Amino acid sequence: MSESIVILMIGVSTFLGALGLIALIWAVKTGQF
Repeated sequence: MSESIVILMIGVSTFLGALGLIALIWAVKTGQF
């Protein structure tokens, strides 16, 4: 309910999403080449 908790959850989800996207791109690049 607290704003800090909401901001923390959004920040963590965004970080994990970006990390997953980078890992996916890295896997595709290393897999193709």
